[in-house]
Amino acid sequence: MRKKLFSGLVVLRESFNFIPHDLPRDIDKIRDWAFKQGLIIDEFQIIDSEREKELSKIFQSEELLIAVHVYKATKDFLDYAEYPYVPLKTLIKKKMQIDLTSWRVNTSKVEFCFWYDDIEELFYSISNAKRIVKKFYELSKKLKHYEIEKEIKILGNIQARFFKNGRCFDVEFKLKNKF
Repeated sequence: MRKKLFSGLVVLRESFNFIPHDLPRDIDKIRDWAFKQGLIIDEFQIIDSEREKELSKIFQSEELLIAVHVYKATKDFLDYAEYPYVPLKTLIKKKMQIDLTSWRVNTSKVEFCFWYDDIEELFYSISNAKRIVKKFYELSKKLKHYEIEKEIKILGNIQARFFKNGRCFDVEFKLKNKF
């Protein structure tokens, strides 16, 4: 029997405003709800077996979670999407050099999206490590894009590498292109 690739579920940001509070935090239940609401209209919105097969070429069993994002696409329209979620420990363990596409930082955590290698997939991760949050905040100010909780889009122009520095998690950035 094949081990499952995903070890859990992460519900992103404002999704909690739209997913019923009494709905169990289970991917099958959330997908059923999203289908019934008419939010899933395209197979690319969910992580199906084909996408899972591609991801399993790089990630081992239980190194990933599924990130669910329900958000207002327009004033009257909700959208639904699933993304592979890579925990910080996996980023560090695999020594992944990632291309950041966007992030949102506040005083206690940073949520970020990225591309990795030649995989045609947008990945998500979140960190509340003090040093990492501080460095994302400082980078945001340096880029003159900072407003608390505002998403900063940079579309792969900055690479990031996460690592352990003593007992702390840390990150270093590398600018690929001028903005």
